[in-house]
Amino acid sequence: MKSLKISFTTILTLIIICLLSISTTNTFAGGTFRSAEQFAGSYKGRLDGRKASLKIIRLQNQSCSYPVFKIKLIDIDRNVVFYGKHEHKENDHVLRNIKLRSNDGRHSKYIKKWYLHTWNTDYLSGYDVWNNKYYGYAFARNGLTNTYLPKKTFKNVSDFYGEYVGFWDGRKAKLSIKQSSSRSGIHIKLRDLDRNVTLAATTHSIPTKSGMPHILQNIKLFKSLGGNPAKTIGSLLLHTWNTNYLSATSIWKGKKYGVLFVKVKKNSSAKPPSNTGGSYIKEDCISLNPKKVSVKKINGRWKVVDGSHWIYDFNSNRSEAYKTLHIIKYYGITSTCFVGRPNPSFTYSLVNGKSPRGSMKGEDCVSFNPNNIKVVYKRGKYIIVDGNHAMFAFDSKKEANQSVAIIKKYGFTKSCFVGRPNPSMEYLRK
Repeated sequence: MKSLKISFTTILTLIIICLLSISTTNTFAGGTFRSAEQFAGSYKGRLDGRKASLKIIRLQNQSCSYPVFKIKLIDIDRNVVFYGKHEHKENDHVLRNIKLRSNDGRHSKYIKKWYLHTWNTDYLSGYDVWNNKYYGYAFARNGLTNTYLPKKTFKNVSDFYGEYVGFWDGRKAKLSIKQSSSRSGIHIKLRDLDRNVTLAATTHSIPTKSGMPHILQNIKLFKSLGGNPAKTIGSLLLHTWNTNYLSATSIWKGKKYGVLFVKVKKNSSAKPPSNTGGSYIKEDCISLNPKKVSVKKINGRWKVVDGSHWIYDFNSNRSEAYKTLHIIKYYGITSTCFVGRPNPSFTYSLVNGKSPRGSMKGEDCVSFNPNNIKVVYKRGKYIIVDGNHAMFAFDSKKEANQSVAIIKKYGFTKSCFVGRPNPSMEYLRK
């Protein structure tokens, strides 16, 4: 009878521990990996180079055998929010085959793998699959190291070359990638700062993944010339929207671990330019190549894309997609810009850093005088007006004033639309 009482007490204790554990959403942030529940928390980082944020919540479930997570992923640069629920039955440091969708069902994400770094669970990296190609993710709970290098989209393998700082399964590390002396391969040097170990490799050819030139694969790193490989890089994924970010997987004893790096100047102590001039306007722009943009139907929706990157989504409206494509090519638009993402309150387009110029037949534009515009507060909104003509409305006074400064900076005189009312694309020009 005594043994039965102990057994019952033990079972009751385990049930209480289980109930306590499933109500916790972010108890284990940081530290070495101990439990899959450490995935829970909020992160900031990059999704194939685009600004993104991630929130993972541990849901209550009926079983203590594995956690169930609610996931919210925001692609800030594209202003798309994805949601999903994932059962992590493997209960290890890798989330696999995660399916997310936007609330309106217009967009979806298939994350192949997310790795929680086991030496420091403040870091998470991995990759998704789009159009049968892999694209990298890099996140940190407190955000990634700043890169003060200009943004570049991926063009060729030379974009890998440079100096990086980051985390190798959560350990502090530095990475150098450059062209080999023979010019037919690459030289990679890795410094694991927490372990005080330096590894290197020189290849005789560029080991890119078939059909994916932004991925290097199967690189063996050595401590010394002629020795046995000490570490293997499964894949190095350069982010194609901004090549200052890199995600990777390392292989050790048959298991894979997460890696992330941020490209920095050789003099990494260099400080960013100060924003103290008064006339400086912080701008948030995404570059595109007007010669490569096209219209594609993806998952039943018409989109304007630049290579593998979609720029605008038009749902079932094929004609507005092609009209927008014509506008981009006509003016030679090289970037689309935003104020206040996610959910931008103001958008505009530029041609090599300047206002689009000219007049395209059939476009829908309203003229205004940039010298007369001002911000007024009316019925709970901050409104940019030109005399009695209301142009743009904002919830934020700061964003309204920033938009006025942008209009004056580029000298826009026309506000143009595709598909009024409820335009699917807006732009300004002279």
